[in-house]
Amino acid sequence: MAFVAFGAACALGAIRWRLMLRIKGLSTGYPPCLRATLAGHFCNTLLFGPAGGDLVKSFLFGRWHRLPLADILAASWLDRLVAGIGSLIFAVGVLILMDPGSLPRLAWKSPPSHVSIFVGMGMVLVILAFWAGRSAQRKSSLLHPLYSLQTGLKQLCLSPGVAGGGVALGVLVQVLLSAVLMLNLRAITETDLEWIKLFWTFPVISLLTALPISVAGLGVRESSAVLLLGWFGVPAAEAIAASLLTLVCNLSWAAWGAGLLLGEERRASADFSNKSLE
Repeated sequence: MAFVAFGAACALGAIRWRLMLRIKGLSTGYPPCLRATLAGHFCNTLLFGPAGGDLVKSFLFGRWHRLPLADILAASWLDRLVAGIGSLIFAVGVLILMDPGSLPRLAWKSPPSHVSIFVGMGMVLVILAFWAGRSAQRKSSLLHPLYSLQTGLKQLCLSPGVAGGGVALGVLVQVLLSAVLMLNLRAITETDLEWIKLFWTFPVISLLTALPISVAGLGVRESSAVLLLGWFGVPAAEAIAASLLTLVCNLSWAAWGAGLLLGEERRASADFSNKSLE
C-alpha cells in the first residue's frame, strides 16, 4: 500500500502539472505528463530536490515535445505554487485536528538574526523578479520565463476552478506522501501506538525530507523519524526501518522514472535524426 500511495502521489502530481501547462496554453496528453513527472522525480532525487529537478524536467519536456521552455518553466513554478498552498492547507488542517497535549514541551527560542536576514533577502529577490518580469518584453530570452510566470499568475487568478483543483491536488499529494511513512511504520511496528496523536509527525518528517540537503532525504528522514516518533514511544530501530522502507518506495519510483527518461530521450533522438535526414 505504501508503494502504491507513493505512485498515486506522482500520478496526481502529473495531473496538477498538466493543469498548469494548460493555463500556459500548452495542450498535452496525460501520459506524456506522467512520464515527464516520473522522470522529474528521478531528477529530483539526484539533484537534492525539486529546485534543480524541475529545471531539468522542463528542459527535457520542451525538447521531447518541441514546446517553449519559458512557458514550461512558468507552468512548473505555478505547479510548485499551488502545491505549496495545498501543503499549507494540509498543515493547518493537521494542526486543527491534532491533540495539543500530544506535543512535547519545548522551550521557544527566537530565530537567529541571520535567519531574518535571509528571509528578508528572499523577499527582496521575489519582488525584483516580479518587477523584472513586469518590465520584460517577450522577445527577451533572458527575462521571458519571468514574463511568462507573471502572465501565468494572472491567468491562474482568472481561472479559480483550475486554481482550486490544483490546490486540492496539492493537499491530496501531501496526504499520500505522509501516508507512505505511516503505512511502512504500520507494517513493521510491534508497538501499540496512538496513531491519531502521532499523525502530525508524518507530514513534518515528509517536509524535512524534502529539504535540498541530501539525496532522496537519506539521513534526514531517519534522524527526524527517530526524534519525532520517539516522543510517542516508537523504538529507534522501528523508526529507522520504516524510514528505509520509505526510501525504497522513493528510489523504486525514481528508477522507473530513469527508465522512462532514457526511453523518451531515445525516441526524441530518433525523431530528430529522421527529420534531419528528410
